[in-house]
Amino acid sequence: MNDRALIAERSVVGGILVAPEKLDAVLEIVTPDDFSDHRLQTAMRAAIEVSRSGPVDIVTVAEHLEANGQAGRVGGLAFLGELAGEVYATAALSGYARIVANHAVARRVAAIGDSLRTVDAGSWGSAVDDAMRVLSAVGVSRAVADCDLATAVDGALIDIQRASKQLPGVPSGIARLDKTTGGFHPGDLAVLGARTGIGKTALMIRFAIGADCPVGIISSEQPRNQIAMRLLAMQAPANLSSLRNGQIDAASRKRVDDAAELLRQRTMKINDRPRPSVAEIRRQARTWRQRHQIEVLFVDYLQRLRPEDSKRPRHEQVAEIAVGLKELARELEIPVIALAQLNREVEGRQDSTPRISDLRDSGAIEQEADLILLLKRDDDSDVAELDVAKNRHGPRGFIKLTWKAWCARFDDYVFDRESVDRHGVSQ
Repeated sequence: MNDRALIAERSVVGGILVAPEKLDAVLEIVTPDDFSDHRLQTAMRAAIEVSRSGPVDIVTVAEHLEANGQAGRVGGLAFLGELAGEVYATAALSGYARIVANHAVARRVAAIGDSLRTVDAGSWGSAVDDAMRVLSAVGVSRAVADCDLATAVDGALIDIQRASKQLPGVPSGIARLDKTTGGFHPGDLAVLGARTGIGKTALMIRFAIGADCPVGIISSEQPRNQIAMRLLAMQAPANLSSLRNGQIDAASRKRVDDAAELLRQRTMKINDRPRPSVAEIRRQARTWRQRHQIEVLFVDYLQRLRPEDSKRPRHEQVAEIAVGLKELARELEIPVIALAQLNREVEGRQDSTPRISDLRDSGAIEQEADLILLLKRDDDSDVAELDVAKNRHGPRGFIKLTWKAWCARFDDYVFDRESVDRHGVSQ
C-alpha cells in the first residue's frame, strides 16, 4: 500500500473521532473491511458499535476497545489520539473514504489475478466464474477515472499533508536535485538526456540506489550482470575496471561482499530484454507493480525501444513511445524515468551545453515529459553539470555533481560560491 492510501485510511478513522456526525456519510462509501491496516479496521468497527448506543469520541471508542480486549491490538487511547491529531480537514472525509474504497477494490482485483495464475486447465472455467462473482461483489465500478472537484481537492489535501512530512516524490539520492524537484513524482515522466559516454546509465543507477523503495529497471542496452556490477562498484565503493578484470585486493573484496549483502536486501527488478516495445514494458511494469510494489521505473533508453509500427516516420515512432511511457506512469501512479540520447550536433557547437531541442528524433519528448534533466560532463573531468531544463512542479536550475570515474558514481558536489545556478537558484 502506498503512502497516499495509508494517509487516507488514517484520516478517515481520525476524522470520525473528531467529527462523528460524518460517520453515516463515510459508511455509505466504505466498510471496515476496506481498510488494509488491521488496527484501523478494528477501530472503525469499534466506532460503529459505539455509535449505536451513544456518542463517538476518542474516550468512548478507547473504552469500548478496552472492554472487548482489543486495546492492546490497536494501541488504545494513545493510537486513537494520534489519529485524531493527524486530521487535516474533516470536510474532506468523504473524499478520503473514496480513496480508501478505490484502493480496496484494487487490492481485491489484484488478489483475483494472483489466484487465477495458479489455476490448472481442468478447473479454468469454474475459476473464471468464481472470479466474475467476486468482481461483481467488490463493485469495480467504484474505481472510476472521473470525479467531481471536491474529490480532486480532497486528494490534493492528502498530497499536501504527505509533502509536509516527507519528500513528495521518490528521492534521487542527490540532495540538491531533490531540493529542486521534490523527488520523482508519481504519475510523472522524467527524461534524462546526455550524449553517448557521458554517464546517463551511471546516473540512472545512482538514482536507483538513492530511491528508498522497490525499483524496476528496463535495461535494453546493458545486460543484467553489467547493471549489477555497476551497482556493486557504486555501493562498495570499488574500482569498476578492477571488478571487471577480477583484480581486487582483500579490502576491496570485503567492501564488495558487504555491498552485495546490502543490495540483496533491496527490491530491484531488472529486465534486460533487447529493444522491448512499450507494450512489453507495460506488461512487465504491471507485474512488478502488483507482485513487488515497485514505486519507480527506469527505462534505458527511450530511442532504443521498439516501435509498434516500424514503417512510420522516426519522429512519430519516438512520439508514440514517449506518450506510451507517460500513460504508463499515470496508470501505475509511479514515476517513469527514461534515458534519452541527444543529437550529435551538440558536439560540434562552440557551446556544447545541451539544450532540450537536442533531444534526438522528436519534440514530443519535450511535450510529454514533466521533468527533463540534461547531463553535461567534459572528458576526464571529475565535475559534471545537471540542468533541470524543465520542471512542471517547480524551479529550473543547474546543479553541480561530483563524478567518481573509478567507481562510476555521481554524488552531490561540495558547495562553493560558483555553484549558484545560472537561473539564480542557490544549490
